[in-house]
Amino acid sequence: MKTFFKIFAVAAVAVGLTAGLAHATPTLLLTDGTGGHSVTITDGSVISGATDSNPAVGAVTWIGDIGLWTLNVDTGFTKPAVGSATNPVMDIHFSAQSPSASTDANGNPVVSTLSIFFSENGFTSSGSVTDQIGGTMGGSGIAVWDYVIKNWNTAGSQMISVVGPLTVSPFADSNGSGVVSLSGNDVLSVGVVLQSTSQVIVTGDKFVSVPVPDGGTTAMLLGLGLLGVGFVARRFKSSKV
Repeated sequence: MKTFFKIFAVAAVAVGLTAGLAHATPTLLLTDGTGGHSVTITDGSVISGATDSNPAVGAVTWIGDIGLWTLNVDTGFTKPAVGSATNPVMDIHFSAQSPSASTDANGNPVVSTLSIFFSENGFTSSGSVTDQIGGTMGGSGIAVWDYVIKNWNTAGSQMISVVGPLTVSPFADSNGSGVVSLSGNDVLSVGVVLQSTSQVIVTGDKFVSVPVPDGGTTAMLLGLGLLGVGFVARRFKSSKV
């Protein structure tokens, strides 16, 4: 099963790389890959269908459907909400429900993919990359992948870190072997790729720093994640009234 998911994970990232982000603001990109559905949300966006639901600068939140996937909440955090230009920190909090199980014409399970990438530039730092991910799955038949990429979809693209597949709940893993050098124009992208053959809710958090911040930063990120979820829940509830 791991090999089966791995083949699709590589393909999913390749699809994502064709939609590289060149920007000067924190940006979320969500896509179901071969399904042809995607949305790009920039910090502070008020565009219909791609509205940033988080008022904080350096925090981007989106809820909605991407193809057959449902995003209960997806939030990316970076500077100035957390970290700084000289102390890069990027975090993704995600909660998503995958489509129902299905099979192809040959009776093989159909793998559904959701890619979540969060990108930002303006960093000026060099050092070891701390890449951590953890969360829970509400069932089986799902795999989680974790990526850190410099200069997505350019000739100088660098894959800094890969973690996965993670297939057992609760899941947690990290990679501290990556090294990166960032100047102001370099784009740092962190990503989570979910691949499922059954309907499962997966919730997790991905944290990346260069260099390793102090323990207080990690605690602050957890608090920000909870605040972001609470804000979106209240907003979603009020919209239903």
